[in-house]
Amino acid sequence: MSFLASTDYDAGIYSEILTAITRGNPAVQADAESAAVSEMKSYLNSRYDTAAIFAATGANRSDIIVMFCRDMAIYHMHIMSNPRQLPQIRQTRYEAAIDWLKQVSRQKINPDLPVLSDGSKDYILSGGNTKRESHF
Repeated sequence: MSFLASTDYDAGIYSEILTAITRGNPAVQADAESAAVSEMKSYLNSRYDTAAIFAATGANRSDIIVMFCRDMAIYHMHIMSNPRQLPQIRQTRYEAAIDWLKQVSRQKINPDLPVLSDGSKDYILSGGNTKRESHF
């Protein structure tokens, strides 16, 4: 079962355009969704329970995860169909999704998502201030 429902695409792309870029082949859409979910998991799995996030259905899903997953899936569908005619809005939305995921992975943004509670992927950030150099 896919994380995204067919109605999730209504907010991001017209159904006739979706049918055109997938050429009516549901496997293309499924592959793009799978790629988007896998890509999102790679950014989120160090801190969040991705199994729970992507197993959620209906209204139990995070709206922002659905939005970015949809944007990434549509981007991947465009890339599979004709990478030379990628609409700029798809590139922009994909880059926004990746930027958000990077900020989440760096803990600059803390979305309301289920956090891993077993401590299996905890890590400690370390570092310090840059070394000062005297100019005397």
